[in-house]
Amino acid sequence: MNAMSTLSGALPTEGAPPTTTTASPTTQQPSRHRPGGVFSRFELTGKVAVISGGARGLGYEMARGLCEAGLAGIAILDILQEFGESAIKELHADFGITASFYRVDVRDNDAVEEVINGVVRDFGSVDILLCSAGVSDNIAAEDYPADRFKRVIDINLNGVFFCAQSCAKHMISSGRGGSIIFIGSMSGRIVNYPQPQCACTSTYLANLLIMIRP
Repeated sequence: MNAMSTLSGALPTEGAPPTTTTASPTTQQPSRHRPGGVFSRFELTGKVAVISGGARGLGYEMARGLCEAGLAGIAILDILQEFGESAIKELHADFGITASFYRVDVRDNDAVEEVINGVVRDFGSVDILLCSAGVSDNIAAEDYPADRFKRVIDINLNGVFFCAQSCAKHMISSGRGGSIIFIGSMSGRIVNYPQPQCACTSTYLANLLIMIRP
């Protein structure tokens, strides 16, 4: 089981076995946001978040933002083992929370479901899902290799759906609900040439979120 991160253009190695790495809590650090500031409107004390593609880049920075708002625990899903392990160590050191890394391929529905079940076993719940795993290319439509286009669709669309579906099952069964967040591109609303795959996937995500919300 592997994972896809927000790596642009690179094709990561596939087929490696799953791994999980955890940084256990010490004393949780106080929130770093100012009283009355914008983060006071996003209090997440005691919540558990799952972030796909959170090993580096935007996914990692968003993970830090959630931790600043008071998370009790965070699960990073990604294919990049070294970056994932480094990410949870930094999050644990900076915020004192329990942080775990799960190496998983978001295109593999069974693998995603297994990992999310593992997150629930490890943390007790899933309250927030932030889907940031995705890839992109700058290739004109007339030159786009079919296998590469299918791969982008599989990661950016199917991967998001699989993560959302697995987390939603636990959120619903818990009776507490939760929050599911999709990260797309502005290409879903404007023309960015040459990014036909971003236009397709981001438009899809915007409409999928509307369709699945209560």
